This record gives sequence, structure tokens and C-alpha cells, in this order.
Amino acid sequence: MINYAERETKQNLGLSIISVFILALFLFILGLTKSEPKELNSIFHLSNILSIDEIGHVKTSTEPIIYFLFLIINKISFLSLEKTFLFFAAFLLSTFLHQTMYLFKRETWELNHYLAVYLLSFIPIHFHLPFIYLQELLCGIFILVLFIFTRLDSIQNLLLVIFLSIVSFLTSLTMFLYFFTIYVALSSFFFMQKQKSKTTVFYKRKNIAGRILLAYLILLGLILIYFGYTKFFGEQGISYLFSRFLSYSYRFFVPFILSFVSYYLLENEKEFHNKITSIFAIILIFVMGYLSYIQKSDISEKSEKNFTALNNFLALGKIPKGQNIYSSKLVSDLIFLKTKYKVLELDYTKLKKEDYFFVETNLSIEKILSDKNYKPKYQPIYKLSDSAYLVNKEFSDKIYSEKNPLNSFILLEIEHSQKKYTSYDRFKTYLSQLFGYEKPI
Repeated sequence: MINYAERETKQNLGLSIISVFILALFLFILGLTKSEPKELNSIFHLSNILSIDEIGHVKTSTEPIIYFLFLIINKISFLSLEKTFLFFAAFLLSTFLHQTMYLFKRETWELNHYLAVYLLSFIPIHFHLPFIYLQELLCGIFILVLFIFTRLDSIQNLLLVIFLSIVSFLTSLTMFLYFFTIYVALSSFFFMQKQKSKTTVFYKRKNIAGRILLAYLILLGLILIYFGYTKFFGEQGISYLFSRFLSYSYRFFVPFILSFVSYYLLENEKEFHNKITSIFAIILIFVMGYLSYIQKSDISEKSEKNFTALNNFLALGKIPKGQNIYSSKLVSDLIFLKTKYKVLELDYTKLKKEDYFFVETNLSIEKILSDKNYKPKYQPIYKLSDSAYLVNKEFSDKIYSEKNPLNSFILLEIEHSQKKYTSYDRFKTYLSQLFGYEKPI
């Protein structure tokens, strides 16, 4: 039982919430100075959000909880979609990093504990985390709430665990499998340690936590076998899931490690609580903020010029009605964000002979065309820039049938577009239907 003196040392939850919003505001301001997000995942989410706002359904199906919460915040904040996205990303990062520090430091925080969290948030690898793993970050926050605030010792806590587990499952399936496994393992371990000295009223048997862990691991094993056998994630099979787990380990364990190091130094070294350390931490925050500001985007300058050239071409309206333009998912999302023009995601099997698809290459397609005695019914190519073209389907079929090494860039574009619709895609579509975001463009 916690006595009154111990309660006084607990960290004030109200101060933590205020600190979360203050840090989110600072991160939001830095995000505004960087213009629109240029990370691939951010472009994907922004195009989906714009599609829901403009058309009423997602452009590409995904787990829907992230959009449900985003649209609520957008209505409350009265900000534009892009600014709401920046604030939402900043708020999630701020919440996550405060949670990681709270895992280690449950007692009252001093100034330098807050500064340590602020410093961690501006490190480039952390600052860009929500722009790369937005859904996964939200899922991690839900599961950290489970770990910090729930215990398996009452019916109310069990109901809360079930509710938050379902919500995190609907946020990101792959992150849920990864982070929830860690949560169950650690919770069961700590609960078993606690039960060695004390048996709760709710659980009569001391090994109940061990049985829960064993049951979960058996269930997880069966799920993984099912995913592998049915190729739930596509031809990659279960290797896709493990590759995701590896990327999560790299991206999400660094904040925990750095939070623990910060906690350890602040707990054991008195010098880290003086004013000089605080001033040095503030200077480092500005330095890290600058490094985050200058970090390059996922899109090269050359590709940006090509996207601009495609935008300008579309504005001219040279493509007759009834003829569609296709491109990679990234280009499709970017064009939709900037112009709301519906460039379809490339699936070569769906193209009609009069349609066109976008290609980036340093080779001269005009030379390929001039080398052939070819009399096309439709314009074979439209040159957008020195390294970007729109290629006609009928013309590309002729190239594809010849398998000429000179034309490998078109062959590669075609082969990359021939993707199978996986069970995971159907799962995400079904979840989108449940929330009314069901009809992809």
C-alpha cells in the first residue's frame, strides 16, 4: 500500500499533459517552417485524408482509426488539412516521448527531465518518426497506455485492456502484433514477480499470468502459421512481417534507449541537475532542431521537377476525355494533393490501348521511337522533361513484346505494376468499409 509521502512524489499528470501540448506546439512550429511533408508515408496519408474530405472515401484502403481521430481533430482545430496533419504528427510524437520517459521516471520530474524529452524530440531520427510511421506511432501510444496505467488485477482493468487492444489492432495490424507481444510478455513477467509475494483477490492462482503469456504465445504462433500458409501479406509471406518488425526495432527502440540513458544520468549524477546543464540542453535542442530542419526529403529535386512538369502538362488538358493517365503510387498521390487531378495508380493489366503511364528515365524515348518503323494510332509519347515521359499503352506493348534491353526501364515499370491484391489489402479494405471510407478511387 502506498503511503501519503510516496503519493506526494508521484509525477503530476496535469503537468505532464501541459508539457505534451507545449512540446507539440514547438514541433508544430518547426514543421510549418519545413513547408509540406515530403516523406512517402506522409504523402500517402495526406492524399487519403484529402480524398475523404473531397470525395468521401479513401484513395487507398488502410487501417482507419488514424483518419477517424484526425478528422475529429481537424473539425475542432479549424486548421487546414495539412496544418492539422503537422499538429497531429507533433502531438503523437510528444505524447510518445513523454510516455517513454514516464516508464522509467514515475516520481516528480525536475526541469531537466522535461528538457531531456524535448531534446529527444528534436533529434532528426525522432522528429521524422511520425511522418514515416504515423499509424504505428499511434498504435504504440495506445499500448504504452496499457503498460503504464493498467494492471491485470480487476475486471475494470481487463475491460480497459480489451478496449485499448481492439483500438490498437484497428490502428496498425503489424505494429499491434509487434508491440502487443512485448506488452503481454513484460506485463506477465512483472505480474508473476509481484504474485510471488502477494496473491490478489481477483486472481486466486499465482501462475495465472504465466498461463496468459503461454496462451498468447500459442495464439501468436498459430496466427503466424496462418499468415505464412495463406500468404496473407503476398508473395513475400511471413518475411514481410519480420522485415517490418526489424524496421520497428530500429526506429522505436532508440527513443526507449535514449530515455533510459537520460533517466539514469539524471538519477545518478547530481551535476546534471544544475543550471549549466539546463542551458546546454536548451542549446542542444536548437542544434537538433536545425539538423531536423535541413534534413532532405524522400523525394529528389529531379523527381520534384518531373512532377511539376507533369502538373503543368495536365493543366494544358492535352489528353482527350476517355483516356486515362496512370503512374506509380507516389506520383498519383502527389498529383492528387497538388491539383486534385485523378492520376490512377499504375496497374498495367487495367490499361486500355489509348491510355498513358508516367515514366522517369535518363534514356531518350524519342530515339527508341525513331529506331522503329512504327505508325501509331495514338500519340506514342509526350515528353514532359529531359527525364520524364508519358508513354502510350499501345506503344509500350510493342516495346514489351520485343524485350529489347534498351527498353528495360519500360519493362521494369510494367513488371513493378503487376502486383497482386493480397489478403492484407482485403483486410484493410474491409476495415475501411466499417468506418465508411470504403471506396478507393
